[in-house]
This record gives sequence, structure tokens and C-alpha cells, in this order.
Amino acid sequence: MRVSRGVQRWVAIALIILIGVVYVVLVNLAPAQSHQPIVWVAVPQSDFTTFPASSSGPQVPHFGQIGVQPTTSPAAPSGTPVPSLATFGTGPVPSDVASPKATRTRPAPTVKPRTAHPPGRYLTAGWATMTDTACAAAGAGVRLAFKHAGLAWRGQPVRVWYGKQHADTTLCDWCACGDRHGGPTVLDLPPWMWASFGKDPGVIWIRVERL
Repeated sequence: MRVSRGVQRWVAIALIILIGVVYVVLVNLAPAQSHQPIVWVAVPQSDFTTFPASSSGPQVPHFGQIGVQPTTSPAAPSGTPVPSLATFGTGPVPSDVASPKATRTRPAPTVKPRTAHPPGRYLTAGWATMTDTACAAAGAGVRLAFKHAGLAWRGQPVRVWYGKQHADTTLCDWCACGDRHGGPTVLDLPPWMWASFGKDPGVIWIRVERL
């Protein structure tokens, strides 16, 4: 059986009305909550009870008194002296406390200025060999000694000592002499100087002085 659209519409309206009636009935049956306004009632001051400051009951401190009460330290035993602040640090130092060590300052080293000339006339010492020239040939040690003295070595007069004997000559040449017997070769001597020392040409130990 087929229901017309008009009947369907009236059925829907009836259902809506029925639902509304049920909602109203349920709301009316629920316990009503009273929403009464708050009424402020003035209380006379005579109803308040005041307590005098000298009351025998316990006193409750107000906020201004909290934290300012004097603190008391426990009393020291009888017969025990309490040291004052003035007495601290005046007693003897215990033996187990190490005293600070004094720091020793090292004086700054003194720098001696280099003189323009070596002390005295002594230049150097070392081995000597023979040259075929009429004057001496300077080795590296002699040239370096004159350089430290601030002088040019070429043409300088020198005195050569062999033991207690000596002879004077001039530096007119240079030699690239190496070490001999663990010592430097400082001069090549001319033939006439070997004859003055009474030595055959070879290798001898000499001292050189500046004239």
C-alpha cells in the first residue's frame, strides 16, 4: 500500500509536536534550582568580640613580628671560656700548618757589552803550516777574530808566538785550512819564519797577537 506525500508530511509534523510536548513535561518534572540573588546584610560592630593585648590566652603574632624575634644560641658549658672575635688569630700556629715559603727572585742576568777590540792583543791559537809566500796567510780563526774586532784582516801586522819565541809578519793572503789533531789551523807561515824558529816546515802550535 502506498502512502501519499500529504500523509507523510502530517505524520512528521505530529512527531515533532509530540517530541516538544515530552520535552516540556520532562523539564517541569525536574527539581527546580533556586537562583536567588545574594543579599549583603550589614552586621553591627557590637557583634564583634575584641581580645585585649594582655589576655592570658595564646597570642598569634602578626606578619610584622614574624622573622624579627631574637635568636638565642645554646649556652656554653660552665667553665668553658667563649672566645671573642678579637682573640682569633692570636694563638700559636699549629705544627701541622705549613707556613708559606718565601719566593726567591732571581736577578736579571747582566749583559756585557761587546767591546770593539778583543781584550789585550791576543787573537787566537791553533796549528800553523807553511806557505810559499813572503807573508802569512790567515786562516778562518784569525779572520773571524779581526771581524769581531771591527777590523779588516788583510794587511794587518801580527805577532806569532812559538813557545817563548816570536816573530812579526803581515797578513797578505788567506787559506782554507782545515782542523789538524783536533784543533784549528790558524796561519800558514812563510819559510823565513820557520827558519827563525829553528823548525823544519811542518805543523806547529802557535799563538797569534795583533800589533
